[in-house]
Amino acid sequence: MEAQATDRVYRIGQERPVFVHLPILRDSTKRLKKSFDENLHELILEKQHQAREFLTPLPEEDRLGEDLLGRMKGQGRAGNPTEPLTSDNVDSLPPAFV
Repeated sequence: MEAQATDRVYRIGQERPVFVHLPILRDSTKRLKKSFDENLHELILEKQHQAREFLTPLPEEDRLGEDLLGRMKGQGRAGNPTEPLTSDNVDSLPPAFV
């Protein structure tokens, strides 16, 4: 809801800072360890964290992509010519590419 409300405000042309208030109900009697709202908020934060981690490539993934592109162009890691990557020699790729 928070992200949706913020996005909606900016879509209608808001250029100044926007503050979105999200009320979270807490159990003041402490009978519940966490309220539904608190659990939901933690779940949303965890999902946002997972999405950021999933969508951000690791440095080694960038290197693997460059190595694969080089193999497809017929170049080795240091620019040394090797045999181009074809459907016949895909199985010979090191495990890091699989």
